[in-house]
Amino acid sequence: MRSSTLLSWTIIPACSLLAADVPTTTAKPTEATDPRKVALLRRIMTAADKNRDGRLSVAEFKTLDAQALHHGQEHFGQGDTNQDGFIDSDELPGSLRKQTWFAILSEGTEACFKRLDSNQDAKLDVKEFRLVSKMGAHTEQHFKGADSDKDGFLGIAELGGLAERKLKALEGASPKTK
Repeated sequence: MRSSTLLSWTIIPACSLLAADVPTTTAKPTEATDPRKVALLRRIMTAADKNRDGRLSVAEFKTLDAQALHHGQEHFGQGDTNQDGFIDSDELPGSLRKQTWFAILSEGTEACFKRLDSNQDAKLDVKEFRLVSKMGAHTEQHFKGADSDKDGFLGIAELGGLAERKLKALEGASPKTK
């Protein structure tokens, strides 16, 4: 009995000292606290989760991935952080980090455009677009596809259109026309 009392007198203070180093509150990720991002993520999950089980299979995830043909399985594996074979709502923000359309929508088209337009000429060239593009070697092709008036620049409507078309296609609606 005496040894257990001695043990508790040495362990309890040591645990208290260790606990003092641990913060009592932890910051939530931006996605979890920004109502606009929460709504966007919910909208994306609802659109992609075709069987309504609250998580995305590889096939469901590939509908979100602009590079699904070549990198979909790899991107899925990187997003499935708990390795259960699915992407749930907690894993979704990280899973979408390689998607240009998500980067634009999650920041907000106007804010994103303003941040990218370094020379403030109200249009983005390929160099400025590269700062948001997640397409790597395919950035120029992606840029040209978004440049609907073929003037070699993206206006705010073209940047927003690139992102919105992906989301509308996911939701089964036709893209907005200009």
